[in-house]
Amino acid sequence: MARRSLIVGQWPIGSVLGPKSQTVQALLRRWDAATSSDGVFPCLGIDGTVEGDRTFENISWVEFVQLIEDAPHRRNGEELLFFYFFGHALPGKVGEANLEFKGREEKSASYRSSAEVIREIERLEFERIVVVIDSCHAGRTRLEFDDPTVAHFFCSSTGTRYTENAEFTEAFLTELERPIRRNDFRIDFEQGGITIEKLVARCKVQLRRRGVQDTDLPRTSGDLANTVMREVSGTVSSQFNPLAATSSVYGRTHSLVEFISENDIREEQLFARLGELKGFRTRKGRGEGAEDEYVGRERITEYLDFLEVLGWITRRAGRLICNERGREAAEKGMFNECLLKDIERSLLAPEITLQRLKASVLELTSNSISASPSNIREYLEENGTILELSTNLRIALNLLRSSGLFLSGGADALYPSPLQLEVA
Repeated sequence: MARRSLIVGQWPIGSVLGPKSQTVQALLRRWDAATSSDGVFPCLGIDGTVEGDRTFENISWVEFVQLIEDAPHRRNGEELLFFYFFGHALPGKVGEANLEFKGREEKSASYRSSAEVIREIERLEFERIVVVIDSCHAGRTRLEFDDPTVAHFFCSSTGTRYTENAEFTEAFLTELERPIRRNDFRIDFEQGGITIEKLVARCKVQLRRRGVQDTDLPRTSGDLANTVMREVSGTVSSQFNPLAATSSVYGRTHSLVEFISENDIREEQLFARLGELKGFRTRKGRGEGAEDEYVGRERITEYLDFLEVLGWITRRAGRLICNERGREAAEKGMFNECLLKDIERSLLAPEITLQRLKASVLELTSNSISASPSNIREYLEENGTILELSTNLRIALNLLRSSGLFLSGGADALYPSPLQLEVA
């Protein structure tokens, strides 16, 4: 998406309230990095070019108007205008806050109503506009456009209280910049990344921890709450997911194929050597002479059946032989790729692709329904497709969760790191 940004940071001239000059400069540097072409929220400059300025420090109202005057109107392919103001403000009339700009004279201030500021940025004729105001009395602002068809999202940093040092902007940038992590509450995978609505929600958590009362927390309105501030690719890594527990179905499956690939072993011998496999011990023996407990024979046989169906191992005259494909899967750099391709090839009917399974899981979780194998089966059946839940397929569905394909919120799910997101 091509986005244009206009980010204005003002340190106070006519008041002791508002962010310090050093704070404004430091935050603008972070905004400049975040909105650069290789930043987490890449945007064009206000002039519509990659090289154009995106951030402005302590500008006057005349300079602000000139920026708008000189900037081209929305071009084809530009979908969003992002306007962010942080600085000082005074209470205005109903529905407005008076934002402080640099005055004409040295060390003088000029105040303009939030309504005037909105009218200026509307002149750029964008159909989708995000406006964020972090200032004292920001919550007084009622966002209204002359063109009622403009889709928008508005966030004020507070209700009617005074702000001190751009705490909201600090929280907003921190949440925007923070690396993607497992079970990341900022991400809406249905929308494809970190949405502004979820970003503000995380800012509220930060501000509550600093003692801000609920009545003074950020306020939002508008119909663009799902605007993605930071894209998160749904590409699943070809590598083994290191975040999965070693005792999970996923961890045990890799441990088993890796062990068989490294050892010439009979099936009966495997049961006697479970202590050498990661993740197969279920209870550590306590007391002198007590033995450890391991996954039962029946369950291990099910794992072996599954590996054989995938074509990773062959049982021959009581021996467990790792095939060439199994040796590929045993390599952590290839485990996910082999797993996904071979499950789709060996266990799924032609009309049930991995992408269809993923869509089913997203539909279930978006309705707060657990994406268990039985619920997936029931959902597909309601939509005209029969899914036979064999033991092998149940194992496969558990594995797919940990592979990152479904990106679900279960304890076994993978929310990839930035590096893994880029691995095709």
